[in-house]
Amino acid sequence: MRAEQDPSGAPSQTASAEEAETSPLADRDRLIDVLRERLSARSRLTLPAAAMGLRESAVLVPILWRPDAPPEVLYIVRRADAPTHSGQIAFPGGKRELDDPTLSHTALRESFEEVGLPAEQVSVCGLLDDVPTPAGFNITPVVGVVQAPPGETALRFSPNQHEVADLFAVPVAQFASIYQLAGHTKWQGVRYALHEFHFPDPALPTPRRIWGATARVTFQLLTLLGLIAPLRDDIG
Repeated sequence: MRAEQDPSGAPSQTASAEEAETSPLADRDRLIDVLRERLSARSRLTLPAAAMGLRESAVLVPILWRPDAPPEVLYIVRRADAPTHSGQIAFPGGKRELDDPTLSHTALRESFEEVGLPAEQVSVCGLLDDVPTPAGFNITPVVGVVQAPPGETALRFSPNQHEVADLFAVPVAQFASIYQLAGHTKWQGVRYALHEFHFPDPALPTPRRIWGATARVTFQLLTLLGLIAPLRDDIG
């Protein structure tokens, strides 16, 4: 939203101040409360992974909170020689192990293994809809707000060089302007919208293309926050 101007030509702070007061992105505790409230209130789509021949997996949807910067969503780029999803943009995560008590535990464990993110720095807010993939996984997205350890302001990550080629983050407020509906597809008799986000990373000559299951999870998060309108024919 553009700042209004008064007759003297100076920007008015009224509109931006009102937005700051109402937006859940303006305050960490409010963001966590809003996410938990909305995730617990909605009817979540859960898929019978075993009956569908899918392997249970989970990803963390990490919303990075810094006191001196707007919230961002963290993504990883998998190595080109990774055994699955090679070279793709993804959320940190992986398949559920036998000793994982919950899928939230899976997401937190994998996030520590892949990017060195301690579970103590994540405020888990809840689960988005399950997302099946043609690769044979049923992905459960776990939404979490990430903050620095007590007494620190910087967020630090240690990517696993055997699995992760790169990390990058997208400001939450920027997603609506980089969204594209790339069409629709059918899989196992179900019609899905194909979401894409083309992020102009200043570190690269061409935009990063977020697509597939990762884009579908991202789209869910944005509709939950009211930043993108849900599609009537998203799944059908």
